[in-house]
Amino acid sequence: LSDAELVQIYLGGNQDAATELHTRYNNRLLRLVEARSMLVRQSDEGHDVLQSVFGTFFKRVRNGSQEVEGSIWSLLCKLTHRKMTKRRRKRETLK
Repeated sequence: LSDAELVQIYLGGNQDAATELHTRYNNRLLRLVEARSMLVRQSDEGHDVLQSVFGTFFKRVRNGSQEVEGSIWSLLCKLTHRKMTKRRRKRETLK
């Protein structure tokens, strides 16, 4: 199934579709986070970033502010980069 099809199934109430999307992209996104490890202090923080990314994505899909027509990969990458940058900036202001 395509990402858009899985999102529609998820919106229909099937949590398994959300699980499938998470499974499809989680490891790739984690490698992206780890490749930019200078932006995160600990490996656990990478998992925290991804939890936040998926939470934001599914919240936007549920409230209708995020449409999905094709692959969600580029959107998830953008969300990941933004969250990592936000964490880095927050850490820098706390120094």
